[in-house]
Amino acid sequence: MTRHPCTVALLALMLASPAMAGQAPDPEAAPAAREAAIPFLGSESINDYRVEGRDTLYIQDIRGRWYKAELMGNCLDLDLAEVIGFDTGGTSSFDRFSTIVVRGRRCPLKSLVASPAPPPARGKTHAHHHGGKAPQSDPPEDDQG
Repeated sequence: MTRHPCTVALLALMLASPAMAGQAPDPEAAPAAREAAIPFLGSESINDYRVEGRDTLYIQDIRGRWYKAELMGNCLDLDLAEVIGFDTGGTSSFDRFSTIVVRGRRCPLKSLVASPAPPPARGKTHAHHHGGKAPQSDPPEDDQG
């Protein structure tokens, strides 16, 4: 007996449908946050930022809106840095394709989403930070020793 390919595909779909219909959405799963972008027109585009550990940064734009930036990995010395740079890669917005620079080390973003204000007093606050290219005040430490 020869089976038509469409019949086989339809039969497979019918067999899978009851199993798929029984899967309820996970109520614990949070909906994916929408990626954001901060308009970046110069050094005054970032009003404030707060560091949370080595892989998370809260950023406030000049209009007072907060964003949560998650980094691709641990950013060495982020939790200790007094100054960081915001590098947009030459574009007019700071987004998930941008990079922060800490003591000469580049730390790429994984995600940038709108956020409520960060939790109080856990991280450092740096009001009126200069954005744009990375600051040159903290050269990378020499690992030779």
